[in-house]
Amino acid sequence: MNWKTVIAGVSRYGLVYAGATVLVVGLATQSELAVAALFIVGLLLLLFVFGVGNVRTGEISTVGWEQNVNNQLADAHIDHHQYVSADQKLFFYGLGLATLGFGAMVVLGG
Repeated sequence: MNWKTVIAGVSRYGLVYAGATVLVVGLATQSELAVAALFIVGLLLLLFVFGVGNVRTGEISTVGWEQNVNNQLADAHIDHHQYVSADQKLFFYGLGLATLGFGAMVVLGG
């Protein structure tokens, strides 16, 4: 797993962008319903990424009855200069919206 990409995605899309979205909507509306809508949008984004997105499952590639080791090694190669893909951006943004939206609902409701 490329931890640099995961940390970059969580910090940029999950905390900064999703956090800014929840903060602006929460402060502008002061409505628990609006923040609940962000929570639901975050969950829908997660469902979209897992349902429709190009998520790699790590399944073993086989050719006939033999395992193709070259394809497995090519799949395992990690480019350290790889950018966060669109599916990963949506995943981290949706995760941030769901988490921060739920936290904002607790703060506004309590």
